[in-house]
Amino acid sequence: MGYRISTINNLPENLGCYFFLVGDYRNSSMVNDLFREGFNIIADRLGQNNAVIQNTEKGHLEWDLAKALHDVVTSKSELADYIREFESRVPGLLIMWKHPKRLTNRDAIVHIPFQVLDETYTNSTELLLDLVSFAKNENENLISKIKAHHKIIKGLSFSLNLGVFAINIDL
Repeated sequence: MGYRISTINNLPENLGCYFFLVGDYRNSSMVNDLFREGFNIIADRLGQNNAVIQNTEKGHLEWDLAKALHDVVTSKSELADYIREFESRVPGLLIMWKHPKRLTNRDAIVHIPFQVLDETYTNSTELLLDLVSFAKNENENLISKIKAHHKIIKGLSFSLNLGVFAINIDL
């Protein structure tokens, strides 16, 4: 399903996978064009149990995500600060398997910058198929292809120059 929301309060809490489009992806690139122009296609293919979510023009999605993550990882405020800077510094795809307000410090969160997806995929069809398969737990091609091109950080460390941020996930 596809959601265009101004706050995470408007998002159902019982979905399987949440793909948040965070930051500014208005410039033209293969990945940005897919998420912007193919948003409905992605939403249809994800089905009713998964969601792709984009912010409204006057929404506060990044702020809501930062607050939700800060509440989960209270001793790690760097994480919330990192999320707040998505809009200007690292626009990308933020993947969660629980609603942000229901996260615990044991839940997986993955951030893949759009630039990394652009460098990894040569066409939008392949990316679309891998995103849908990943959301439906059919395969992990999305992660395997990114791992082949970029080093993935595990644990509570993050790096802008390496391109991918992950927390509590064994890839």
